[in-house]
Amino acid sequence: MNTAVLKGSFTLGAADFSRKSLLAATVLLCVRFLPPRTFGDYMFLLTFYQIFSVLAGAGLPSSLLRAVARNGSSGITVAFASVLARLVYIVPASALMYLVMWLMGFSKQYFPALGLMALMMVTRGAAENVSFIFQGSEDQLSCAKVGVSQSAVTLLATLVVCLTSKGLLLLVGAHVLGGFASAIYGFTLLRLKRAQNGKSGTLFGETWSLLGGSHWLNAGTFVASVYNRLDVLLLRRLLTSEAVAIYAAPYRILDLTQIVPSSLIATILPSLCRAGQPNSGIMHPRTAMRFLLVIAFCLVLMVTVAAPWITLLLLGGTIVVQFPCSRF
Repeated sequence: MNTAVLKGSFTLGAADFSRKSLLAATVLLCVRFLPPRTFGDYMFLLTFYQIFSVLAGAGLPSSLLRAVARNGSSGITVAFASVLARLVYIVPASALMYLVMWLMGFSKQYFPALGLMALMMVTRGAAENVSFIFQGSEDQLSCAKVGVSQSAVTLLATLVVCLTSKGLLLLVGAHVLGGFASAIYGFTLLRLKRAQNGKSGTLFGETWSLLGGSHWLNAGTFVASVYNRLDVLLLRRLLTSEAVAIYAAPYRILDLTQIVPSSLIATILPSLCRAGQPNSGIMHPRTAMRFLLVIAFCLVLMVTVAAPWITLLLLGGTIVVQFPCSRF
C-alpha cells in the first residue's frame, strides 16, 4: 500500500513540476517574442484575472475534494454540479471585476479582454474541479493528465499567437482554449472510467451540497492574493504597460525557482503525513526538512550569483536594450 501511495504522490509531484514548467515557458515565450507594451498588458490582465479567479473559486475545490473523499461519488453528475456551483460565484466575481476595471479607468481599453477572462474562469474552473474530483478519489494519474494537458495546449496556442499576430486578445484566448481543452479531456476521462462508486444525488442536490460547503467571500485567500499581486495593478494604473513589463519579467525567474521546492513538497507531503505511524518506513520530518533547506539554499545561491546571466539567457536582451534604465 505504501509503495502504491508513494508512486501516486510521485506522479502528482512530477505532473505538478511539468505543469508549472509549461506555464513558466509560456510566459518566457511571450517575453522573447512580444513587444514590451503588449507583454506588459498581458501580464497586467493575467494578474487581474488571478486575483478575481480566487474570489470566484470561493474555496470550492477543497470542498469538492473533501466531498469526493468522504462518499466516493466522483462521476459526471458531481462534475456538472461543481461547474454549476462555480457559476454561482463566477457571475458576481465577474461583475466586480468589471467594476474595479472601470474604477481604474481601463474599462474601455480592456473591455473585450474582460469578457474572455470571465470565460476563462468558467473553462479553467471546470478543469480544476475535475482535477480535484480525481484527486479526491486518489486517481493521481488522471489528475496529472488534466493539469498537464491544460498547460500544454496553452503553450502551443501561445506559441502560434507569438509567431503570427501577437494580438493581446488572442493571447488571453490561448488560456481560454487551454482550460476548455483540459475540461473536455477531464470530463471524457470521467465518462470512460464511469467512476460513480459512492452515493450520488440529483444534479441540483449535489450543487446545493457543494455550495453549502464553500465560502462565498473566501476572505483569507482573496486578501492574500490581492496583497501578492497589487503591485502590478498599481504600476499599470500609475505608470505604463512598459513599466509592468520591466517589473514582471524578472519575476518569471522567481517562478522558475519556485517550481522545484513546490513540486518536491507535493511529492513528499503525503509521506510526511504518515511519518508518525509506527513501522511506516518513511523519512523522518526533520531529515526531510534538512533536505528541503539544502535545496532551497542552493537555489538561492545559484540565482543570487547567476541572476544577470540567467536573465539574459531566459528573457533575452530586448527589454534591457529598449529600457536601459532597468536593472536586472
